[in-house]
Amino acid sequence: MRTIKNAKIKSTFLGYEDHGIPTFFINLDYGGGGQSYGGYDLRYYGIEIILEILKTLKADSWENLPDIIRVDSDYEKIYRIGHIIEDQWLDVKDLKKKMKKNE
Repeated sequence: MRTIKNAKIKSTFLGYEDHGIPTFFINLDYGGGGQSYGGYDLRYYGIEIILEILKTLKADSWENLPDIIRVDSDYEKIYRIGHIIEDQWLDVKDLKKKMKKNE
């Protein structure tokens, strides 16, 4: 069952995964458990995804991501991330569909 909850950003990764594919991870702690958001292949729409994360979380750089965010997730997956106070969300799947439409 999907729920919306607060999560603390424990760490982040922006770089290359084991096979040389650019990607990112935002590692989250729910206070007793955790989950990671990301793993998307950034070769396609990468800059748009990163900039939309910054915009959604109101950060001016990757290094300045906020400590706490909102998460819409279930046991297996994070569907979208959001600003802790404002009703501002990012669903990367929706963003990629929108970008593909605009090509």
